Amino acid sequence: MLFKSNTLALVGTEESLTLSPSKITIWDNSASKIIIELALRTPILGIKLRKDMMAISTINMIYAYTLLDYKLLEIINTCNNKGGVIALNSRKDYKVLACPYNVAGVVRVHLYERRVINVTKAHKRAIAFMALNYSGDLIATASISGSKIKIFYTVTGQQLQELRRGIKHAFINQITFHISSMFLACASDKDSIHIFELFEANEKLRTFCINDYTKEIPIDEQGYVNHQIILDPTVKNKEATFSKIGSLVSNYFNARRSFTKLKLSSEKKTCAFADGNNFIVIDMGKNIYLYEIPRMGGYCVLKSTDNIKFNS
Repeated sequence: MLFKSNTLALVGTEESLTLSPSKITIWDNSASKIIIELALRTPILGIKLRKDMMAISTINMIYAYTLLDYKLLEIINTCNNKGGVIALNSRKDYKVLACPYNVAGVVRVHLYERRVINVTKAHKRAIAFMALNYSGDLIATASISGSKIKIFYTVTGQQLQELRRGIKHAFINQITFHISSMFLACASDKDSIHIFELFEANEKLRTFCINDYTKEIPIDEQGYVNHQIILDPTVKNKEATFSKIGSLVSNYFNARRSFTKLKLSSEKKTCAFADGNNFIVIDMGKNIYLYEIPRMGGYCVLKSTDNIKFNS
């Protein structure tokens, strides 16, 4: 779905009788009609939309289209990309696309306004998920091991911060930035959803010489201000227990753990930051959970639950 609009991108499964897994249908829900259908040679594994661009991922290729006239912009070769990993930012005047490179664990970032393509070695293993912040100057990546999330500056590929989800293997299926880029949440096939602060990454980002394309988001009364998360000034990501051991073990455990989290028994779930300290989670049972991010850290507080209802 394209933001809050009526434009939907639909793809079928192998079991679908009406939609093909190798064809994308752009549907106008307000007019109840098909805008366009695009057929590819192989099954579609992932789709990302922004107001002027659509990116489609298959097993080893990324197809980028304009969203105004649906013209093909470029085709990008990737490594084996079973998860359909791809990311687009949302900022109108600064377009960034990120995807796996043709080598596992490496990220390829296209900065269109700069006319630059950056390649960054992010992980030793294949990438399971990646996400760009609103402005496109930060990218978060996680490998198939699911223990760490790394934050990079897209312009230079420099690592700014490292976050620890946990020690045990997990499949991270979502990473989302707060609109301010000061916080990040991740969900996996485990019960916990973790929320991290990105103060370290943002502090390092300010030290770089940043041009007009990556300047801070304008603060307006109806937008950014209403979405700020209010925390006690002392709240930080937690230091790992082993981070003070002066050995190779300390390097492994040195990444910071989340300052708050919640637990929900659902193998697949999606989450998003809402206004203020509110946080939303939707599970596979179509249940919606509204949580409050505590000012002092700790576990999120469940405020209400609801269920998604579809009109027949």
